[in-house]
Amino acid sequence: MKIKIYSRGETDIDADEMYQVPGIREALANGGDVGSEIVDCTDSERSDISHDDYAIVTEDDGTELWRGWLTGDPNAPAPAEAGL
Repeated sequence: MKIKIYSRGETDIDADEMYQVPGIREALANGGDVGSEIVDCTDSERSDISHDDYAIVTEDDGTELWRGWLTGDPNAPAPAEAGL
């Protein structure tokens, strides 16, 4: 699973299979808050994300699983860098 974070540029994160992936998959399966799960399980010092960032979660093969704001207004338009 890959997480692409957009905030004044972009950061790619390979989701940790033991720590990040299970929580994200559970949120996806149960209609949970994927953005909060990403924030809760990501070391922002190492990954350089902030809570106001936009994220896209994909499988390793590129299949998109989720996209949205990590916090803030979920209805705000995606940043231009996110390809929308």
